[in-house]
Amino acid sequence: MKLVVTIYITAFLLMLSTDAFGSNWCTFTCCKYINNYWGNWHGTGNYVFEGSLNHFIIHDKFEHPSKYIMKVDIDGMTIEANKKKRKEWVKSNSWYEYAGTVEYYTEVTFENFGNLIELWPQPNSPNTSKGKKHIAKATIRIAPYKDTPRVYNIFFEGYGLAISLKY
Repeated sequence: MKLVVTIYITAFLLMLSTDAFGSNWCTFTCCKYINNYWGNWHGTGNYVFEGSLNHFIIHDKFEHPSKYIMKVDIDGMTIEANKKKRKEWVKSNSWYEYAGTVEYYTEVTFENFGNLIELWPQPNSPNTSKGKKHIAKATIRIAPYKDTPRVYNIFFEGYGLAISLKY
């Protein structure tokens, strides 16, 4: 009897810790806006999107999340609760627009995001998570959505980064 109780308690604690500390990341593709032109969509290798829809990080899925290469905070973003209003936004193809901040890191060879954007984030891009921290004001545009946002266009320092989430 003691063994059965111990097994149940252990299973319960294991489920609890998995829910509380489990990973909630998803993969994504990205596209870059450089010199007023959008490039092609491409995969991001081991890099993943993790966090909530208005506060997220991008990091290598095989590294600890604290070694993120970018963090995005979107001010005042809420998910429209009214399905009818969301449907109207989708129909009109009106993008949501918010202010926010982007935090990213650079190293000696890559002094700013302009030097880094060509390589970022791709399978062989440098892990700059231990480099110099930069915080930039950003404009974030989110494509109209039925249930949850999937496409983010993030503009800062004269560049743009489009992220398409793959749930």
